[in-house]
Amino acid sequence: MVVGLSGFVASVGKQPVHWARARIALSVLAFAAAGLTLLPWMTASESGAGVLIGGPVDVRSAPTMSSSAVATVPAGQAVRLLEAYGGWVRIESDGGTVGWVETPSVAPLEPVT
Repeated sequence: MVVGLSGFVASVGKQPVHWARARIALSVLAFAAAGLTLLPWMTASESGAGVLIGGPVDVRSAPTMSSSAVATVPAGQAVRLLEAYGGWVRIESDGGTVGWVETPSVAPLEPVT
């Protein structure tokens, strides 16, 4: 404990309890946010086949509208679904083109049992 010139008492090396609680709360939020960013990912084992719908579809190099189009694939083309991220799906066409398309452009195919 240190007594200042004005007579106030200050504790040295010890933070108030509310700061410790705030630090813990921020740490929990940071870990939760980091975990939530991983939720949109889907692995190839959870995916399968699909068909492109809605007209010619631009296949992009990354899951953003600002990324370059690597190919344009016609509607009705069968594709393999590799992974998903947010509103995008990474596909591989029958011709070997690999890239990203927006999720509404793909109709997943369910296996017949």
